[in-house]
Amino acid sequence: MNGASIFLFNKIIEQVLTLARQGNIEKADELTRSFVRKIYYEEVKNWDLNRKISFIENVTGGLGFRFHNICDMESMVHVGMYISWADVVKDGYSIFEIGTGLGRTMYCIFLKAKPSLYVSCDINPYMLAIALFDNPVSEFQEILWKSCVKILLCDGVRLAYALPYSPNHVVHDGGPCPRDNPRLYADHFIKRLIEITKQEGTLSIFAGKDRWWVNKIYNVVKSVELIREVRTVSVPGSGICVIHVRRK
Repeated sequence: MNGASIFLFNKIIEQVLTLARQGNIEKADELTRSFVRKIYYEEVKNWDLNRKISFIENVTGGLGFRFHNICDMESMVHVGMYISWADVVKDGYSIFEIGTGLGRTMYCIFLKAKPSLYVSCDINPYMLAIALFDNPVSEFQEILWKSCVKILLCDGVRLAYALPYSPNHVVHDGGPCPRDNPRLYADHFIKRLIEITKQEGTLSIFAGKDRWWVNKIYNVVKSVELIREVRTVSVPGSGICVIHVRRK
């Protein structure tokens, strides 16, 4: 981004958070999509497929596709189902997701249920530009444009303290791994996600491959009195672990 775009980027983030605090998720979504469209046409539209895929892999740490084949839906959905914990989501649920990415996690949830509201946030405007306007996986792009889906360009930690509703299900898919972004896995943030989840709600927290971080996240969750059940789930064939949590 040039200087003007960086200034606008920071301004948009603050406006999105303000709108979220006011409960105006619809306007925050409109503002996000408008800015991301600008980024797409000014910069991302000129990227070739190889650059896009390299960018996606670098930012997300990989979506589970094999051999750099981003059309490998079977592998991506396999991993995405565990990260999203889509099996616990029911029709009419409200969802809060940290890390929109390309839209894989959201896609997996919509394969299983029809949420009434799906709020997803991402801090990277280039990732959102690809996901919304030139997604190499058309199925993911289509989901991102559903009327119940609201995309917010902002920091997930700050949004968790501004969110105007309590979701039934939370997906923490921030990454690419806890070691590279410890702020998204700080104790206070993990606890905050539990606090804002509805009673008897559920959370799925991507924990990566590093056993130290997996154990740390598990122990933080386990220490919260609001928790009814917590377990570490290994994603077969990937080495990735996910923490699945049920609230009292």
